[in-house]
Amino acid sequence: TAALVRLAIAIPDSLMMIYADLSQLVQSHIADPDVTRTVKGHLSEFQLALIAGASRTLAERKQLAQPVVQPIIDALHELMPALQSPTEFITLLGLPALDQAYAQGSISPDIRAVLEAARSNRAQLGQVLTTLYVCLNRTIGDRNSTLNLVSLWNDCIGDLVPPILLLIRCLHAMWNPAHYQHLSWQSQQAHGLFGVLDMTEGERQSIIGGEAEADHTSSTTGSQQQQLAPETHAIQHTLGSLLSSAYKCLGRLSCVPDMFTKVPDLADNFAACLFADAEVMAARHWRHLLSDVAMPMLQNVGNWPGMDASTHLDQSRDTIGCFAASWLSPLFAFCTNKLDAEWHTLVTRGMTPSNQASGLQSAEVSVTDEMVHEQIVRDWTRAWSQLVVELLVS
Repeated sequence: TAALVRLAIAIPDSLMMIYADLSQLVQSHIADPDVTRTVKGHLSEFQLALIAGASRTLAERKQLAQPVVQPIIDALHELMPALQSPTEFITLLGLPALDQAYAQGSISPDIRAVLEAARSNRAQLGQVLTTLYVCLNRTIGDRNSTLNLVSLWNDCIGDLVPPILLLIRCLHAMWNPAHYQHLSWQSQQAHGLFGVLDMTEGERQSIIGGEAEADHTSSTTGSQQQQLAPETHAIQHTLGSLLSSAYKCLGRLSCVPDMFTKVPDLADNFAACLFADAEVMAARHWRHLLSDVAMPMLQNVGNWPGMDASTHLDQSRDTIGCFAASWLSPLFAFCTNKLDAEWHTLVTRGMTPSNQASGLQSAEVSVTDEMVHEQIVRDWTRAWSQLVVELLVS
């Protein structure tokens, strides 16, 4: 699939001569349930790269791209009812059915059907975000690229940003027990939300370096715990994957000028995403929230593809002022206070020696949870410092 994208960039006009056949072939693969969501995302990327690079008018390219983009929008909106509240989102994930399975001590046919439906919904949401990100990255990743299709995304920005903001808010809410403790849980495992909020091995390895260990969990054994463990691990992985993809999509969409003027209540909704459950969010998420969302938003305001920010200073300043007023100052206060508290705790406890902190992935170093948390705080501090520097020099 990567080779297809490179081919589309290299010879778009030659491939456009057979575009109808290519499009039909691509759509048949996207509809194939045996094709992975990563491959499906790259197939859509191939189509958009081909359209973006073709020697056609902008109107023609937008017309060709619309059938590629519209299914992404439709699939996202199909899942919007489940993003209206943390309770609905928990149901979409399949946690109530998992609770019933633990409480009954077995997986009945009815529960199995619900779990399978939830698995399908999670896969659909993951595929939508993965596809959206690779398409955005290909068509608006470089403001000076001939492959820019910003005007296409301008037309549908109002359909994309609100559900992504809702999703991020629901994901953040998962770390706040107040959103799910009141539900009628039946099993003891539900009180810890089945461990789905714990750091995955992949997340841990991305923090300390090295490769993630293989998950040798098997679902073939008879115990209830081993039967349900794969489902729990799948939900756990989904949460991390969705959060990462949603952050990246929102950050990339900030390259679209109309995001800041045509999305209703953008500033207030973005502030709600940041702070509604900020006090209980996992520390490991703040680095990505700052690097993948806050930083590109501040960098891209007024610096949009096809526009010279130096000739639109008044517009840029007004947009920055209106958009950032509701969340930038509170973000400064929150990150400063939280990081001060984290570093005070680390210094009081005694920090990891510098030679170990810079090489946690080494086989000679036994990595503890405390060392991983310290690295998380270091990464958060680095991302925060970079954001502050960006504000000072911009």
